[in-house]
Amino acid sequence: MTTSPRRILLRDLHGTKSLVTRESAIEIARLIHEGPESQIDLDFGGIESTTRSFMDQLNHEIHRVPGKEVRIVNMTTDIAAMYDRVRRRRPKPQVDPSVQNAPVIRL
Repeated sequence: MTTSPRRILLRDLHGTKSLVTRESAIEIARLIHEGPESQIDLDFGGIESTTRSFMDQLNHEIHRVPGKEVRIVNMTTDIAAMYDRVRRRRPKPQVDPSVQNAPVIRL
């Protein structure tokens, strides 16, 4: 038996047309983690704006959800463009562990 994906209506969840905080993204991720569903649709219908920090955190949180398929639906063109920019950003450079705690000598 196939079940439908769980749909999380972000506008109803937050009661606003704008998603601006990292904390909001963390709350959404918590709902995804806690639910038994393996497929989740994050519905951006009615959301008119987001911040880069919200999108960055949401992208980070979605990739930390093992065993779940998270789809993002009903984004405006502007919001989708921001999400794409966040997803394509360059990864932060990794520090070689052998020099991570090396003393710094200032001259």
